[in-house]
Parts: sequence; structure tokens; C-alpha cells
Amino acid sequence: MACARSCEGTRPAAGEQGDRGFTLVEIMCAFVVVAMATGMVVSLLASSRDAARRTVETRLASSVAQGAYERLRSGPRDALPADGMVVELPPPPEAGRLDGARITATSRPWPDVPGARHLVVTLEWLPPRAGGRPGTETRRIVREGLVSDARAR
Repeated sequence: MACARSCEGTRPAAGEQGDRGFTLVEIMCAFVVVAMATGMVVSLLASSRDAARRTVETRLASSVAQGAYERLRSGPRDALPADGMVVELPPPPEAGRLDGARITATSRPWPDVPGARHLVVTLEWLPPRAGGRPGTETRRIVREGLVSDARAR
């Protein structure tokens, strides 16, 4: 009986709440909030990784296109494509990291400047996730400028 009386004194009175812990509903709500926050963080990390990959890919494509343009520009005049012709150039080894890389060049006479030609080099490639599947959007880098023949002046 002595034990029953001492235990009775520690019980909360009617209408009062004691330290009883968290309910299952509270724990589930906390779990849902943490899961949603984790999902958002993972999504942000994935999108930033994709943006970084696209940036590296675009820089590589720009470098390859500029190199092809410079090779044509500094080479012999007869190496330029004929008027209106589109010539496919062999991609350099570093272009192997770009899926389906295709480099084309075209040139035409520039009006009002004797001996000058408008040279356009285009590099097209497929996005990495496309894997060459039809209907995917290709990316494109274009380098263009005037190439003049000093002997024609």
C-alpha cells in the first residue's frame, strides 16, 4: 500500500499533460519534412552536375571548332571549300568526347573586298544522354570570319 500511495502522487492531474514523448503522427511528419528536404538537395546537386557537364562540353566544342577554323584559315588558299560547297572535316581526337561530333566548313567570296572569303566552320554534336537516338536536339557551335589573300590585294 505504501508503494501505491507514493506512485499516486506522481501522476498528472486530470487535464494536465506530462512528459510523454512524441506521438507517431509527429514522428511521421518530421520524417516527411526531412525526406522532402533531402530530395530537394539531391535534385539541386544533380542539376548543378548537369550544368557543369554542359559547360565543360561547350568549352571543349568551342575549342575544337576554333581549332578547325584556325587550321583552315592558316592553311593554303586552295584548301578552303569552293563557293557554296559544304565540306565535312575530320574531327580531331579531342572531339571524341562529343557524341556524334560533325565538323563542316563552307566559304564564299566576300563582296566589296577583293580576295576575301567568308569562312564558316560549324561543329554539331548530340547531347550526352541522347546517345544518338533520333529526334534529339543537336547542339551547335559556329566560328566564322574573313580570310583574305594578301597576294590578291
